[in-house]
Amino acid sequence: ANKFRQHLLDSSCVSQIVDLSKISVFLDPKVRNIILLLRIETNAMTRNESEVKALFL
Repeated sequence: ANKFRQHLLDSSCVSQIVDLSKISVFLDPKVRNIILLLRIETNAMTRNESEVKALFL
């Protein structure tokens, strides 16, 4: 899992976060559901300066 996580950090950036926490997907209320939209970005400077959009449903 650590190698995969590092690969994502080195090759992509988060472009959008969709928050589904107000929608009951699971019965257990302790679960917070989100969707991460990643964009492939190999340039480290562009990756670090990218903006993240948040969508709350």
